[in-house]
Amino acid sequence: MPSSIHRTSFDEYLQQAKALQKQVDEAKAAQDAHFAKARAEMEKIIRDKSIPLMDRWEFFQDAPDQIKWHLSSVYTPKSRSLRSLIDQHLEGSGRNTTLNTGDALDGVDGNLRDNPDASFWWDKSTRVADALEEVMEKNLGSFQLSW
Repeated sequence: MPSSIHRTSFDEYLQQAKALQKQVDEAKAAQDAHFAKARAEMEKIIRDKSIPLMDRWEFFQDAPDQIKWHLSSVYTPKSRSLRSLIDQHLEGSGRNTTLNTGDALDGVDGNLRDNPDASFWWDKSTRVADALEEVMEKNLGSFQLSW
C-alpha cells in the first residue's frame, strides 16, 4: 500500500512539473516574440540612411543585446574598414575569437560627427563610417572571427 501512495504523489509532482514547464515555455515564446518585434523596429532605424550616421550608431550602441544578432558561426567582414578595425582591436589575440562589436568600436565617435569620411589613424585607406554601416546593416552584436 505505501508504494501506491508514493506512486500517486510522484504522478502529482510529475503533472505539476509538466504544468510549470508549459508556463515557462509560453513565457519564453512571448518574450521571443517581443524581442523579434523590438529587433525589427531597431533594424528599421539603424538602416535608415536618412538619419545621420552617428545618431544611428548611438542608438545601436544603446540597444539591448537581446535585440542584436550574436553569431556563433564565423563571420568574415565584407568591408576593408571593418577588417582593419578588427585587426587593430584584436592585435595579439588568437584565431576563432568572439568579437563584441560594441567593444571593438567603442570610442569611435569624436570627429566623425564633423567628418564622416574620417579614416582610422593606423589605416588611412579605410573609412570608419564603412565599418559602422556594415555592423548596423547586419545588426551584429558579436560574431566569431576566423583569420
